[in-house]
Amino acid sequence: MRTILFISLCLFLFLPLTAAAHPHVFVDNHMAFDFDAKGIAGIEVMWVFDDMFSAGILLDYDDGDGFLSAQEIRAIKAEAFDNLKEYGFFFRIQIDGNLFPVKFITDFTAAVRGGALVYRFTVPCHVSAAATPKVIDVLVEDETNFVSIMTKKSAISVASAGVPFDLKFTYAPAPYFLQLESADAVGSVRIQFSQ
Repeated sequence: MRTILFISLCLFLFLPLTAAAHPHVFVDNHMAFDFDAKGIAGIEVMWVFDDMFSAGILLDYDDGDGFLSAQEIRAIKAEAFDNLKEYGFFFRIQIDGNLFPVKFITDFTAAVRGGALVYRFTVPCHVSAAATPKVIDVLVEDETNFVSIMTKKSAISVASAGVPFDLKFTYAPAPYFLQLESADAVGSVRIQFSQ
């Protein structure tokens, strides 16, 4: 709980200084686009957090056994994730050029993997295929720059086997500072699909 209060205080104090801000939390973002018979059903997301943030959350919420129980996961979701709803869970999605606000997520869980805190959740985003290509643009970023979110081309996939649609992925360049960390870094992801 102390970590959450500290992070909230930092956000409050430093939001006016976003031009000079630098990240305090680092996340590796993985996305798998899930298709059903009609089109896209959603985006399965996995966030792997940096050592410092992971240690803080685990100190506050884990009972020390290195395994997150159902009760601990509920507490993490309520106190260290649900507030991201105000920010669309850091997702900026456009469908055929129209903003699709992310108002909720499903299937949230948290775990510890190799000492790192890992969140998994699904962003519901139902888009039916048509004869003309549907265009979905997805950008995952924190506009305040408090959280640095790294999306790598190698961390983007299709969750469903045997997708019956024509698919095309294109990637916008990542911000320069992320390119310095990884040549595989991308900015937004564009997926086009049609029947």
